[in-house]
Amino acid sequence: IRLTKAKAYTIACGFMEATGGETLNLLVQGPGDKLPKPIPATWLTANPQPGPKPTKSNKIVIDLDYSACPTKKAVAEKLRAIAIREYPKIIAKLKTDGFQPPTHLKIFLVPKIILNGKVSNAPACALGTQMHYSADWLEKHPNDEGMVVHELTHLVQTYPTYGPFWLSEGIADYMRFTLGYDTY
Repeated sequence: IRLTKAKAYTIACGFMEATGGETLNLLVQGPGDKLPKPIPATWLTANPQPGPKPTKSNKIVIDLDYSACPTKKAVAEKLRAIAIREYPKIIAKLKTDGFQPPTHLKIFLVPKIILNGKVSNAPACALGTQMHYSADWLEKHPNDEGMVVHELTHLVQTYPTYGPFWLSEGIADYMRFTLGYDTY
């Protein structure tokens, strides 16, 4: 992660937030575990700009990018199917008067997640309106569908400030549990 002009930031188990209008870039790794220097631009998949503004429509659009793992199309499609099925349920359970959650999301399937310039064992992370999922994790844990619910919950949790880590992670895991998914 590269933080530009950061005053404060939090990086926590699948959820990242920059405060004060900073730019947060997420690096994802290509094949292998070693990071080349410089890191190829094609490995930069997170757009530091805010995602599309929510619409008044109830239509949910979830784009998919598995270009970093072209042989994993079926896995990527499964992630999107879960997201399309579960996101409206999460929105309904976390509904707040006057809040319109994002309705245009993007899923990236990448070989591994990179945090702080290092290969991470994190299964996924969420940022803005984007979710990045580790193909390596999914290969080892093919039934971990609850991770999609967990990351979707973070997209709805667009708090103005990042509160206690345990609270936002706890809510994400609670959503996972109440929607009937195991935790790994």
